[in-house]
Amino acid sequence: MLARDWYYNERRQIGLDTAVASIYNTDDDSDLRARAALTMLGVQRGWRVADIGCGNGVLACEAAIMGADVDAIDIAPAMLRLAEIQARDRKVAVRTRSAG
Repeated sequence: MLARDWYYNERRQIGLDTAVASIYNTDDDSDLRARAALTMLGVQRGWRVADIGCGNGVLACEAAIMGADVDAIDIAPAMLRLAEIQARDRKVAVRTRSAG
């Protein structure tokens, strides 16, 4: 048995491809819910926030709008692209990272 025979490929588990990602959470109030959650947590300017499993980046962008230094982390390249678009559209700085 070789290492490649048992190596777990976490990317094989991704259920979202580019087509699905393009319509992910487009018609809801996720930005309002994200802002409410971050406010409840007391996020403030200067905090460092890691949004792990960031999806389309709504929470990461809301944290950045509140003044946090943000890393948006996801395993799906399509979702990271959406997070980058979300950050660009909202004119906030969010670092995206690929990790599973």
